[in-house]
Amino acid sequence: MRYLLRVNPRVFALNAPDDGIRAIVAHELGHVLWFQQRNRIRLPGLVRLSAQVFTARFERRTDLIAIARGYGDGLIAYRRWLYQHIPSKKLPEKQRNYFSPEEITAIQASLKNHPDLLEAWLRDVPLNLKQIMEKQ
Repeated sequence: MRYLLRVNPRVFALNAPDDGIRAIVAHELGHVLWFQQRNRIRLPGLVRLSAQVFTARFERRTDLIAIARGYGDGLIAYRRWLYQHIPSKKLPEKQRNYFSPEEITAIQASLKNHPDLLEAWLRDVPLNLKQIMEKQ
């Protein structure tokens, strides 16, 4: 199987932070890893991405992998940049599907003190700051 990562050239034209771009590439490579580890016959099950809760868990889980690999600060920088460069009507969707800067900061602090939380969060992905704080 071959994978193609496409990059919107606007991230460069609008001066997205370099560490943010690296973090987003790490996030996207997390998706590639997920696909590589799955049985190809089951991939049509991705039709569930049309369900908002499944999409949020899918994307946030991939964020968790990037955060665990040291890209949390880059994700924070990218999300802050993104929130300023997307139409306001898209903001709620982005905030639902991906960890916010505040959520990433809480995750990083929690993982620093309790690295074992990562496995629990990968099994049961938190969908908001309250759920992150409950697991501490």
